[in-house]
Amino acid sequence: MAAWRRRRIIMNNDGDDVFSAPQATPESFWAQRCSGLEGSHVDAVFYCTTANFALHTHDSRCAEIYDVSDEILFSSSRALDFISQGRDNLQLVVDFCHANEMEAFWSLRMNDTHDNWYPALQSEFKRRHPEFLLFQPADVGRPRQGLVESHMNATAVDYGHQDVRDLQFEIIRDVCERYDVDGIELDFLRQPIFFRPTLDGLPVEPEHVGEIVALAHARGKPVYACLSVGEIRNGGSGLP
Repeated sequence: MAAWRRRRIIMNNDGDDVFSAPQATPESFWAQRCSGLEGSHVDAVFYCTTANFALHTHDSRCAEIYDVSDEILFSSSRALDFISQGRDNLQLVVDFCHANEMEAFWSLRMNDTHDNWYPALQSEFKRRHPEFLLFQPADVGRPRQGLVESHMNATAVDYGHQDVRDLQFEIIRDVCERYDVDGIELDFLRQPIFFRPTLDGLPVEPEHVGEIVALAHARGKPVYACLSVGEIRNGGSGLP
């Protein structure tokens, strides 16, 4: 069964090749992190397009498109160039992998908080809806509870809000329906905090994971759903 196939090496690509490619050509893009994988022990590439929650570098119809260049993070970006050409970075990775008999998974960071340090990475969704963030004004100065320093995840979204869950689900649905990916990775390690009780070190299991798995299996071609979670249950994620 393909779902249980032994994959010798899984390469997780964080997607920064869309910023490092010197030209907006497939060859220039592939030369960053794809070329050389053919014929190797890499059987699957997990490709991340997440810049932040609801902010991605692929041609999403549901999320915002990140194509910002600045001197602090990235000097250039080819995201919109590739989109305008008809093959974005995610599609280019899928094409390369399938041409070289490798699986292509889309990797989704479930709660990226890079914008806590780099404001340019914050999505408009977060700016418009501060009430959907885990860290609220009343939390300023609160003593540390459990294992989580609340201020370190100040820009994490709160999955306790239906609007947050619905938007993430639609972003995932869009990829499943429009890209020939072999699977999706729900990366719960970025960052392992999703609900208010987690601020107090209490475990919570996201209810919408089952919906995502059902969506993946509903497509004509099966899409494998996998989770990345911490090994230590009491490490703050609250995931099984």
